[in-house]
Amino acid sequence: MCALAARAAVDEVTYETVSFFDGLGGAYASAASAGLPSTLEIKYKIDRRPDEANGEQGSVTFAVRNTASAGWTGVGFNSNPGMYGADFVIFEPGATTGTFRDMYNHKKPYETPLDDDHYTITPVRAFKSSSSVEFEFSRPLVACGVSDLDNTTPWRRRARKLLATIRGGETEITDGANYMSDSQDVSINAKEGIYLLYAWGTSGTLAYHASNARGAAFVHLVDTPTVNTFSQTTYVDVKPKVATTMPAGDTYYACTKHDLGTTARYVTAWEFINDNAAHLHHAQIYACTDGTDAQNDVFLTGNANSVASKDHGYSVNGAASTGDATIAASDVSSCGDMNLKCAEVLVSWAVGGNRVVLPDGTARKFGGSGANDIRYVLLERHWNAGAKAMTDASGFRMFTQSTPPSNGEIGMFLVGLPVTSTIQIGANGVYNRVGNCPGGCTNRLLSQDMNVFAYYPHQHTTGRASYVRHIRNGVELAPISSTPFYDFDFQVFNWVNNFTRVIKPGDDLVVECVYDTRGRSSTTPMGEGTLQEMCFMFLMYYPKMDLFSCFDLQMFSKTSCSPPGGLNSRTGVDTTISRLVTNTITLDTPYANSAIPTCAASVNVTSPTTPLNPNPNPNPNPNPTPPVTGGQARFGGALFNSVCALVVIVLAA
Repeated sequence: MCALAARAAVDEVTYETVSFFDGLGGAYASAASAGLPSTLEIKYKIDRRPDEANGEQGSVTFAVRNTASAGWTGVGFNSNPGMYGADFVIFEPGATTGTFRDMYNHKKPYETPLDDDHYTITPVRAFKSSSSVEFEFSRPLVACGVSDLDNTTPWRRRARKLLATIRGGETEITDGANYMSDSQDVSINAKEGIYLLYAWGTSGTLAYHASNARGAAFVHLVDTPTVNTFSQTTYVDVKPKVATTMPAGDTYYACTKHDLGTTARYVTAWEFINDNAAHLHHAQIYACTDGTDAQNDVFLTGNANSVASKDHGYSVNGAASTGDATIAASDVSSCGDMNLKCAEVLVSWAVGGNRVVLPDGTARKFGGSGANDIRYVLLERHWNAGAKAMTDASGFRMFTQSTPPSNGEIGMFLVGLPVTSTIQIGANGVYNRVGNCPGGCTNRLLSQDMNVFAYYPHQHTTGRASYVRHIRNGVELAPISSTPFYDFDFQVFNWVNNFTRVIKPGDDLVVECVYDTRGRSSTTPMGEGTLQEMCFMFLMYYPKMDLFSCFDLQMFSKTSCSPPGGLNSRTGVDTTISRLVTNTITLDTPYANSAIPTCAASVNVTSPTTPLNPNPNPNPNPNPTPPVTGGQARFGGALFNSVCALVVIVLAA
């Protein structure tokens, strides 16, 4: 745990007499390339201590200049662009001094950040003019008192129940708060990168901001992965040829057919073309094949709905779309009514998703004339129209090259729980669900080592956290993915730490999803609706293999892990009992974390008469808010959304 320094926090500094930002030395790097607004500049420098390898952490110093306002300015750190789980530094300018506040947010929906129980930043200096502010501070790279488990959650708090989920065969832990992170600081030393959040206002103290005075930018502060260089003028759009009719209602899965032709193209990056951000939940492109020859049009061998599907085609570099000459808004089908052999996800997007750029030398082949080339695909759009029918033409823009990748094709591996109402999440509480992908499945699916480079968690509105644990020969390794603060509004692809994790044939994988159903009086089933739940983890990897999913069918005590070719429907689940694998996993040695031994931190005192809290933040969400229901507004992306007033803290030196 953290070793608290025997000093009071100094959070107030007297202004410098002249501006210092332009005079920062060459040791400072600029975050301008991350896409910050022109009026906000952030520079930083990394201090790596000589004995960091032995456990002593390094620090990072940030310098910020805001020329849009001379009022309060905040910067934050998070694994996604939202507030949930974020760590903030708020600078509040007074007449002759500036105050630095160390703050955090553990609430969904978002509320005004709260002051940390322990003050872990070090103010350096500040300057104020009539139209701008500058401030500089340092903070640890690794958050106080955390382990390498996920760089956020104290290992001691999670170890007990994590072990029970495997040895005891438990699939639901009813004291799920054990899995909820209570960390008020976010580590930024991990190589997966960090989102810099920012906001400002015109007053001298923290208050609600204007909609154009906040945002987020993604940066790699410590190390940067090497990714593909691609042309933004060479692309293929896969989207409806005409906007299709989307009926009224909370949940509609719309599917359209697309023939990508026999010209081979290699996708190096993609982004989503979103026509209706307020109504789209997610979208995916599935490969369609009968498992023998991808040139066979499986739409013609399905049921009447799939046979009647018209080809919406694709467009190249903004040209007219291919596909059927005559096509109407009604040429769209409910995905569940098509009974198609389209199982493998090729590209994916969900609410708040970001552009995906693949590692250097990797790509995914679309089109082609070979028996294994992906020619026919299914575009799925999950739509929530509400009370009024609408039309939509959303889809994907895939940036392409004509040459094969030097390091091979990428694939998507989906692990977790199937979409079935037989799996329920308890009412009015915090719960953990567990899905096992045993070594028998990875032995069957993996023809060679799998190099995982990115992950993308997917839950719905009660989802609060997710993890993928990794076990080899009974010994637990560091987790492949850690999302201690899952935010439905920002479902982004994340780099794995160190940019690559190897999964070997025979390795066991355990997916854990945490849910907060407080405020719901009945159980929540797994299902396709937004108010139902899911527990998926998309693992992006190379080189591509003939695999797609590993789903724990807990109703059979078995796991589904058959190759995707010929699997019925886009669910990717094989329910033939003889092909399922027993879902038992044995754990002999839990993950041995490398805890940071010390972390200098001062107690954040709210007033001279307030005693220290002997048990800071015992419940990360003591006042739960009922979940958002259909038709209500969702304030995704707003930094510092609440208008609640906070008392300004001034600590004596």
